[in-house]
Amino acid sequence: MEASKPEECREDRPRVRLLAWIALAVAVVSLGISIITSAGLYADLDMSSVEVPGPHPILGWLGAQALFAGSLVILPSMGLAALALLLAPFRRPRLRNVAVALFALLLITSAWVIYGAALHRIRSNPFRHRAGAASVLRPVIRKYVDEHGGALPPAATWCNALISVDPNAADYFTRVIERDEPNGLSWLALNANLDGDMLAALPDEMVLLFEMDPAVNPVGNAEVLASYARDKRAVVVVFGDLHVELVRPRDLQHLRWAPAP
Repeated sequence: MEASKPEECREDRPRVRLLAWIALAVAVVSLGISIITSAGLYADLDMSSVEVPGPHPILGWLGAQALFAGSLVILPSMGLAALALLLAPFRRPRLRNVAVALFALLLITSAWVIYGAALHRIRSNPFRHRAGAASVLRPVIRKYVDEHGGALPPAATWCNALISVDPNAADYFTRVIERDEPNGLSWLALNANLDGDMLAALPDEMVLLFEMDPAVNPVGNAEVLASYARDKRAVVVVFGDLHVELVRPRDLQHLRWAPAP
């Protein structure tokens, strides 16, 4: 009976070694997924929403797919590591230690893929929140324009004018990332060149609203936006056709501010 123990160890060793190699391969895949996800998060400003494309939408798409793949990998990877740990013959410390190390590596890597770099940043980043709030304002602007013969609100009271047609607009003007109550301030400013102009006459690529420090019925121009965006990764801009973009500071010089070319 005693002589059969080495035979059992020799029989178990190939299976455990194969399982360890599979677990190690899954660990490498998880690490690669985390790198792709993080690259997509950073390049596309934390994976902007589909309605508000970031500066590198292809990288953002790849990052989003990597995040989805990571969510599929995490459970089988942890299961493989746990199985390797359970099947490792404790009479052979080296195999046991390898299994324990793989289990720890997969646990940490999978947690990083799913909960560390990705989900927390996507849920909490300011770009998605602000771009989403600006997107929700679009039907409010359209409603006001439809009720006022196609004209935009007057610059001096433009926030109050939009709130008059939809009281919920006050929620969108407040800086949503801070989850403040409506306070009469707006983090979006109106292009100073617009004052009751006809929305339909605006060029599609012309700036309509842009992100800035909160104020009452704020208006501004290219200099105001450039000063505000100097230390930002990107700012929210709403254009003449009401589409929303995240614009990097180095691209602000290409924005159009006046109706005439």
